[in-house]
Amino acid sequence: MAPEVFLALQEEGQLAEANSATGTTGGYIRLPDFVPTFTAAQQQQVERLLQEFRESPYTPPGRADAGAIVGPEVLAALIEQGRLVKLGSSTDAVLFLRESYAEALTKLVAYLRVHGEMTAAEARDVLGTTRKYILPLLEHMDERHITRRMGDIRVLGTVLSS
Repeated sequence: MAPEVFLALQEEGQLAEANSATGTTGGYIRLPDFVPTFTAAQQQQVERLLQEFRESPYTPPGRADAGAIVGPEVLAALIEQGRLVKLGSSTDAVLFLRESYAEALTKLVAYLRVHGEMTAAEARDVLGTTRKYILPLLEHMDERHITRRMGDIRVLGTVLSS
């Protein structure tokens, strides 16, 4: 019953589904024009967290550490706003600053265009990161068809190979 009510309210424009920066939905709803705002104290915490992400773009703070800095609600708002990109499942999700995420995709695609294929170790070296961060990023690229996994290597996927 509830899904039908939510769908009807969406169709009437009274509710909207909350989307992440990667275009996925998390089962959350919001008012169509709602934009979360932060208190002054929360905004200071947000700036501190974002600075940590800028200082280590490809080895950023873990989700638990980020949540400890800003709190789970603010962290969820940053993901929904697209300022942070969440990759992977809830248990092993990693977060990237949106700009770092876009830059990582650009660097990895550029590497693939030059070399034709790439291993996880090569991708890790391109970004100067660890397997903890590169594997969710590569899996995300596979899901979006940016890359295609063939055994232990990846090649350009259908999105970019045409």
